[in-house]
Amino acid sequence: MDKRGPSFGENHSGKRPSVERVARGIRAEHKNPSVALQRQRKALGLQAAEIHNLNHQLEHDEQSGIFNKLGFMRATEETLHEHHTTEGSVIVIDLNHFKWINDTFGHHFGDVAIVKLALALEKNKRKDSDVVAHWHGDEFLAFAPEQNTLEDNQNELTTEQKRHERTTNLEAIKSKIENTYRESVLQAARDTNFKKVMIAKLEDHLSAKKYTFSDGRSTIIGPITFGVHRSTSLDEPGGIEQAITLADGVMYELKRARDFALSRNDIINVEVVKVADVADDAEAPHIAL
Repeated sequence: MDKRGPSFGENHSGKRPSVERVARGIRAEHKNPSVALQRQRKALGLQAAEIHNLNHQLEHDEQSGIFNKLGFMRATEETLHEHHTTEGSVIVIDLNHFKWINDTFGHHFGDVAIVKLALALEKNKRKDSDVVAHWHGDEFLAFAPEQNTLEDNQNELTTEQKRHERTTNLEAIKSKIENTYRESVLQAARDTNFKKVMIAKLEDHLSAKKYTFSDGRSTIIGPITFGVHRSTSLDEPGGIEQAITLADGVMYELKRARDFALSRNDIINVEVVKVADVADDAEAPHIAL
């Protein structure tokens, strides 16, 4: 059986339309051009909607619904352009203990926790400038542009003062993200009707702890590892991609240092410490996650 589609000039019945029928169609469109225009607009509208949907799928994480890396890079480029700046901080956020969460409570619960955190980060970011994304697995991306404010120009802040301001600011961001992560996972556990003993176990793992060693030194390890790279040339070709790579490298160096600290056999004390919370209305010049 011949399964060829209709050849040129044929309709789906295999018959060629008569010359008169084709002529009638042409005359009708000439007499009523709005009909032809409506057809064209409908076709173009469908194409535009399909392109929009495709772009949305390409730039958004299927699991969480927020930006993926591709969307993050495009949105960061737009933010730099809108704020007339080439400077900013790219942040890689790694969730500590997430493998333990998956292994203990199952991957379905881990997925629920990821989605809750993603939505919380998206909700709490500064709408006019900050960008957040779910990169992959238990890692997220954030971007905060920097601008030279009038106050900075008037006070002529020194380089050291600006560095101190940025450091203080990033510590505040880290604290707020840690709290967001902790509360998102615990809320997911409550929504799943976990037993109190399991919620308490989760809460312990997601608490910041101060480890003291026999030599008197100590370190605080929280529920996230936070890699930051600040760049002044994000507008250059490959600038955002490079900043992500460098921030990711910082994050992994911190994870190695954390793992080394936890592997030491001279830990003499472990103390749960309260992560300093950041008020919702607190000033955060570069990002307000």
